[in-house]
Amino acid sequence: SELLNCLRSASVDQVLTAQTKLSSSDLFQVATDFYPTPDGYELPEGETIISALEKQKISIPLLVGSNLNETSLFQCGSFNEKMNADQAKQAVMDLVLNQVSGKNLSSNEAQQLMASYTVGPGNFDSWRAAAISASSDILFGCATRRISQWTAGSTKVYRYLLGRAPKFFRFDKCLGVPHTSDTFYMFYNNVTGKAMDAGDRMVADSIMGAWFSFVKGQEPQLTDKVWPSFDNEKEELLWIDDALHIEAGYRNKACETVDELVFGYRARDANEMVVI
Repeated sequence: SELLNCLRSASVDQVLTAQTKLSSSDLFQVATDFYPTPDGYELPEGETIISALEKQKISIPLLVGSNLNETSLFQCGSFNEKMNADQAKQAVMDLVLNQVSGKNLSSNEAQQLMASYTVGPGNFDSWRAAAISASSDILFGCATRRISQWTAGSTKVYRYLLGRAPKFFRFDKCLGVPHTSDTFYMFYNNVTGKAMDAGDRMVADSIMGAWFSFVKGQEPQLTDKVWPSFDNEKEELLWIDDALHIEAGYRNKACETVDELVFGYRARDANEMVVI
């Protein structure tokens, strides 16, 4: 086509210049622009990567997980430290509309979603922290749970949640356990290790040992813990910190609300979801 011929004849500089003009100055917006495209080539038309995955019977074991505060790296600087409940709700509504599913949540739907992310004793210490946690679950945690649910019926799935950040991320409480934290543990070495502490080294040893055994075709090996495979009744995951523990049903109710309100999925039974 004329458009394809134009693109093919453009120089690298012309393509990069055009991309810069089209891209947002918001790093988080840019980072979430690049999803698999349902163009009939990368994915079938009308599919998402989640819906395509749901239809497959995966036979290869899967190790999947996320970090506790994935989106904080992008949102701590843009969310007001003293934001109130309405501002937190609006931030999540904007995220869903502009960077996730394109759904325009009503105020009542957003209120339902944020009911799992409250501020007060035993909960979040600020509405900024609550909004970041909700965002992290929408984009990462709940998607990880969904993938685990859909694949557990046909193969072994090992789900984890990283609950500790390397020492150099702890200068700002807002960050929590941000995006890329797992990478520094997975590729721990004597250079990056100088910026970490003894607890970080324990986490790095656990991650490297488990990941290495897994890629060799074995079950992920831990020194003093058995990592159970995910099943749809217990929904167990490995919480990775300097003290490893198994957590069951982590934020299940919150993710059920996210699945239904944000993505239009409703659980039919333990192994199946239906689009609504």
